[in-house]
Amino acid sequence: MAGIYDFHCHILPGIDDGSRNIDMTEAMLSMEIEQGVDHILFTPHFYAQQQSASEFKKNRAHAYERTQEMMEKKGMSIETRIAAETYFFKGISEAGILDDLCMSTGDRQVLLLEMPFTQWRRSMYEEVRALVEKRGLTVIIVHIERFWKFQKDKDIWDRVFELPVIPQHNSGIFTSFSTRGLGMKTLKAGWPIILGTDAHNLDSRHPNMGEGRKVIGKKLGDGVLEEIDDRSRKLWDAGVIDTAE
Repeated sequence: MAGIYDFHCHILPGIDDGSRNIDMTEAMLSMEIEQGVDHILFTPHFYAQQQSASEFKKNRAHAYERTQEMMEKKGMSIETRIAAETYFFKGISEAGILDDLCMSTGDRQVLLLEMPFTQWRRSMYEEVRALVEKRGLTVIIVHIERFWKFQKDKDIWDRVFELPVIPQHNSGIFTSFSTRGLGMKTLKAGWPIILGTDAHNLDSRHPNMGEGRKVIGKKLGDGVLEEIDDRSRKLWDAGVIDTAE
């Protein structure tokens, strides 16, 4: 059985604008488990302009240790790993800090990249291309739906997603008719989509993987969910998928 994977969330306590404390983390994880999620990648925000990678790594390790201790005490049966939601910065393709920000699996490093909330430029594309082709990273572009409206000129958008990158949708976009359009379009077109909750709290941005998957299954069929789950398993186990599948 493939399992259900959340590849993007802010559930670790007290490290970014997500969970405020360990009690909130416990409640958020309980919601994930209730919705059938059994693999979670913790991805706190990392902004190179605001924090050193060494400081981030130290804070993340402390938050993760507290979370693991709580999970063991509460008997939470769920597989977890750590990475970061890394915001794009100039020179990222040559930065020496990326290993500390990636999910390590097999012999691969997986980088979750948050692109700028602006019109993407050729220089940004070249950086992403270098991350993939020169650095050999598996690159996940997080919550791609949030960047779409800024791309008045779609040329760079098209170029980025012609690269072997992995596009991630937030599960919450599928719960509303007004936000699910791009998600339905990419899934119907066969994009190699993976899902994340991008959960930050217990109310306005709560874990909603179950709600989003329910809509996908109803609108597009359980076969699409099975494809997402199989793709997610391969990514979790090997750190790479066939983006042309």
